[in-house]
Amino acid sequence: MSKKVILIGIGLNTLLASLVVGYLNFTPKKYTSNMTITLNGNRVDPSVVLQGDKGTVNPGVNLTYAGGSVDPRAFYDKILNSDEIFEKASKGSKYSIEDMKSSIKTRVILETPNIAVRVKGNSPEEAREKARLFYEAFNKKIEFLRDNEKENKEKPLIEDLNRAKINLNVASKRLEEFRIASGLAYEEQVPQLIASNRGKEIELTKLKAEIESRRKQTSSFISLLNVTERSAIDSLNIQVDPLLKGQVNEYVNTINSLKVNTSKFTEENPVIVNLEAKRVELEDAIESRTRELSNRDLSIGKIINLVSEGGSVRTQMYSSYLNLSRELEGLEKQYEVLNRSLKASKELEVKLISSLPTYKNLVREYEAAGVIYSNLQSTNKLRGYDRYALYPLFQLSSEPSLPSGHSSPNTLYAVLGGVGGTFSLWGLIYIRLNKKRIVDVFKES
Repeated sequence: MSKKVILIGIGLNTLLASLVVGYLNFTPKKYTSNMTITLNGNRVDPSVVLQGDKGTVNPGVNLTYAGGSVDPRAFYDKILNSDEIFEKASKGSKYSIEDMKSSIKTRVILETPNIAVRVKGNSPEEAREKARLFYEAFNKKIEFLRDNEKENKEKPLIEDLNRAKINLNVASKRLEEFRIASGLAYEEQVPQLIASNRGKEIELTKLKAEIESRRKQTSSFISLLNVTERSAIDSLNIQVDPLLKGQVNEYVNTINSLKVNTSKFTEENPVIVNLEAKRVELEDAIESRTRELSNRDLSIGKIINLVSEGGSVRTQMYSSYLNLSRELEGLEKQYEVLNRSLKASKELEVKLISSLPTYKNLVREYEAAGVIYSNLQSTNKLRGYDRYALYPLFQLSSEPSLPSGHSSPNTLYAVLGGVGGTFSLWGLIYIRLNKKRIVDVFKES
């Protein structure tokens, strides 16, 4: 019986050794690439140093995150093991989603900011490539989540700011349109216009008094001269014209020559004939020149009398009268222009006064819209957005490694398993062969 048991044990032990050898020789070799993702709070901290598998952190490393109570390591570990990451990692590569899932394992290392990632492959290069693809997919996903979170956070603020800007533009447009339609450009325009109109009224009053004074003076001259304004102008033009004065002097001299020579010569005498012809010629010239100056037909005697009065007191009175008439005419035109301007300004004053309440309301609306828009702008600048609050910064504290040897099958584990199995088998055989003795020992004890 004991011999048979020993033979069975030898056979089983041989089988176990064959299984170990077969496992080591015929199981496909797998290579493992290791990398470590380290979370750095809200900033990249190069002071993280990994030592061994668990890793340690320098005392200065900040392990707090703006996210609050949620542990971002567990959050990131969940994202790392999501189907989307495996799908993104396999997309465009020669590896399937299932292959990536079965090849990659992640583990949060306690008391450190690290997440360990183990990636298996059929070759060292394949393992490292899968690790690289996996990390790139994870990094892109986190960037997408950060961008999406930023958009979700900022969208309501941007919408409020856009609405405020639209309201400000509408208020500005309404105010500008009202300014154009009413003519009211600013609030102080009304009191300024009122003051300007009061000044025009005072000036009109002064002008009116001055015009009355000039009219009285001209009336006095008309009474003294006993002529109309037109006659005074004509007389003065005739008296001061040097050409006409020369013609009249020559005419008077010719008349005097005729008087002297008529007593000496007969009418047919060439001297008399020449002087008479000259007299007629000068008379026609004088009458023609007088018509040019006065637009009137005056007798030669009247013309001679007017010219002879030149430089007299009456002529000075003509001149003074005409100066007064021109001054009066200028003042009357000035009064007319200013009066028209005052009338238009008065109409504008009434219009602006009636428009002022609406203008004030529109200004208040515009200013209120401006304050709201400015406050929203300031609020948005003060708030800002922490891109890394919910999704903290991380970095590869150890790049995907290139395995120097296969990780599966594990020779050490296989040998230890074989040795352990051998000891267990022969232990059982020993117990079987010495069962009676062992029982007796227990009974005696």
